[in-house]
Amino acid sequence: MKDKKYSVDKIIEQVDKIKKGEVTRYAPVLYYGAKRTADRICAKLIENGLECKVEKSDTLNENYAREWIIKFKNIRREFTKKQWIEALTADVTIELWGDEYTFKPVICTKQLGDGEKLVRIAPIGQRPYYWMMFVDSEMDVSHDMENEDLEKLIQMAEDEFGVHPYTQGLDFDNKEEFDELRDGATLYGYTTWQDYLDCCEYPHIYWDGGSWSTIANFKTGEYDDYYLKKVEEYFNNELK
Repeated sequence: MKDKKYSVDKIIEQVDKIKKGEVTRYAPVLYYGAKRTADRICAKLIENGLECKVEKSDTLNENYAREWIIKFKNIRREFTKKQWIEALTADVTIELWGDEYTFKPVICTKQLGDGEKLVRIAPIGQRPYYWMMFVDSEMDVSHDMENEDLEKLIQMAEDEFGVHPYTQGLDFDNKEEFDELRDGATLYGYTTWQDYLDCCEYPHIYWDGGSWSTIANFKTGEYDDYYLKKVEEYFNNELK
């Protein structure tokens, strides 16, 4: 079955609806026809900032002539930074080694530089929990990241959400052990057993090595596919 033929204005209108979230599905191919016509329409679409190209189709017309199609690339809904925050701080459930963990991911309110890159850090000893923060769009958050920059991210999380007692070398198995060593614990502000337990909970952080990565760069328009899909699913579910 052939796809419908669209005018340039109609195609641009549909793409705008996709980017605004008014349409959640679209055909990657929007035109079948003669190569000359397809080339002309494709050129106009490229002038309007759309990524597309003309390809030979597998379809023959009524005269048994090969038809040509316009294929589009990366036509997706566009989300604001505020929408990314809303979607990525919603409750998540992650399975790790047979156990399920449900929590609300956190994002630091303090930002570094222009704050156009959203990144995450995940301590190995606190998996599957992670912390997010906005940093400068030029910061390198690859495997070759500078230790000084990584320390800045860890410090942001510690300053805003507090440190896990492991950071101070404290590890009590029970209240009796805590009471026995209360003087040492009090030095770090843990006056009661409950104080200690509260600080063992997420989002208090203990960095013992781990991973880090970029979620989105809002300045360049580059997004991690995994997190982009989570944002898309969040707002698609919201429309149901």
